[in-house]
Amino acid sequence: ALRAEGALAAGSPADVALGALADARPWPFHPALFRVQRDVVEPRLEAAILGGEGIEASLEAARRAGVRPVFVGDGPARADLAARYPEAVMLGWRDEAGVQALMRQARALVFPSVWYEGQPLTVYEALACGAPVIVSDACAGREAVEDGETGFWFRSGDPDSLAAHLVRLSDDGLAERMSRAAYERYWAAPLTSDAHLDRLMQVYDFVLREARTAGAPAGRVAAS
Repeated sequence: ALRAEGALAAGSPADVALGALADARPWPFHPALFRVQRDVVEPRLEAAILGGEGIEASLEAARRAGVRPVFVGDGPARADLAARYPEAVMLGWRDEAGVQALMRQARALVFPSVWYEGQPLTVYEALACGAPVIVSDACAGREAVEDGETGFWFRSGDPDSLAAHLVRLSDDGLAERMSRAAYERYWAAPLTSDAHLDRLMQVYDFVLREARTAGAPAGRVAAS
């Protein structure tokens, strides 16, 4: 199994995509602890592809869109993928500061997970850095992305759907507008521990109200 934890890299504006290829080693990131400076948007890079279970769909999409994927990280599938996709560039590990610096340069980050997993912090990291996110419509990461505003949703596991969005973001004007929207909307309500707890309590309050309305014992609901 191959799992991606972060991103990124730099390259020419014509043919480079960004991405992360990683094994299960996590690296720490806390979006609430830093605020990037993005006074000037520099659309130097075509995309950022964050691999995971959908990594092959990402590679196919990059090939069909005419961009060359560049991955940061490592993992047991690296040699096989490099052989099958020789146009891909795999740079190995970068430290946290390097990942964040490169993400701030990224035109977009692609999160292609095929599973409905927990909310990935990588999506928030990209938005905090001003990188629009192209996210699979099958995972929880889409909840942080406003389709057509701060990124795009694509059909999970569909390389053509993903490739179409990569091509759309070759438009510098669109990429710049989405970059600014991603940055500004994230920092208007950044992800913090307090904000997370507030949202969690709202969910608990809603569940308890619904349970009381239905006549279920509140204690049983709370305990479950």
